[in-house]
Amino acid sequence: MNSRRENLDRTRGERGLTLLEMLMALALFSGIAMGMLVCFSRAATSDEVSSENMKARAAAARVMEAIRDYSAAGFDKTYAYYNSVASDDPGGHGTAPGNTVTLASTEMPGASTTVRIEFPDSNGQLYENVTDSSWAMPRDLNGDDAVGAGAVTATYKLLPVRVVVSWHGIRGAKTYSLVTLITAKEVQR
Repeated sequence: MNSRRENLDRTRGERGLTLLEMLMALALFSGIAMGMLVCFSRAATSDEVSSENMKARAAAARVMEAIRDYSAAGFDKTYAYYNSVASDDPGGHGTAPGNTVTLASTEMPGASTTVRIEFPDSNGQLYENVTDSSWAMPRDLNGDDAVGAGAVTATYKLLPVRVVVSWHGIRGAKTYSLVTLITAKEVQR
């Protein structure tokens, strides 16, 4: 009888996996595969979001650099060149780009990408008494050692600028802002 039991045990071991064991292995493999797919999917989405953010930063930096380049040649006209009022453009009505910039489709994803240029202004006039913590405002913009309530459009020596890139990305509406303070460059002789 011992030899029969040994024979029976040996044949069970040689038969391989049972259906139940196969189903358990398949379920385990499926769970691991699904987990890996979720991880890969999130990593791909994260890469796209990072790419969008990087493109937004680069677009804002390019616009800010264009503003700085223009201010080097005509600081006193920079506000008029980049504000929303077309009638005060330095080269005549409607000759300046104004406060919005259109990006090429290769620069930013999505058809609804906009770039706005903002100043501490109201109705086409630059003011010192605007409250905005990102510009450390209110502050003296015309160098008279006082923060006045009147417009300093013609007398500013400091120009707070904010470039705002807005787009609809993979995770919905997104915005990136770049803020700086531009000053007149004086030539030393």
